[in-house]
Amino acid sequence: MQHEDIFRGASTKDFERYICKISVSSYISNLILCRYDRLVARALLAQDPNFIWCIAPGCGSGQLQEMSSNDPSLQKFICISCNSEHCIKHRVKWHAGESCEQYEYRVSGKQRRDAEEAASTALMNTTSKQCPGKKCGWRIEKSG
Repeated sequence: MQHEDIFRGASTKDFERYICKISVSSYISNLILCRYDRLVARALLAQDPNFIWCIAPGCGSGQLQEMSSNDPSLQKFICISCNSEHCIKHRVKWHAGESCEQYEYRVSGKQRRDAEEAASTALMNTTSKQCPGKKCGWRIEKSG
């Protein structure tokens, strides 16, 4: 009997019952079955908020990781498979020497803007002075 004959005129429920009764593994290769098992396992693991995948290229490993937004030391992930380190919060390679807040400050551009502002203020202070007029308030170029 051909598969087409079995399913001709069958309802969806009949089809589901039939599929549940047969061994799917007899119709697909072991390679596909193993890949399917890995994908199912990954999908189940991804549902756990404490399970973190390693982001290192070519690793593909993951592990349960205790996480806490109150404890910065728990934001660091060290892969048990490849030993790479990354930040759980930012999903980047570990920002060594910086807290998460310092990293955010640096990558947001605010650090650069603050440095430029400080440099501008320093330059203004060395090349100009407050206008002596009582109501002026503007900075004027220093002479001599």
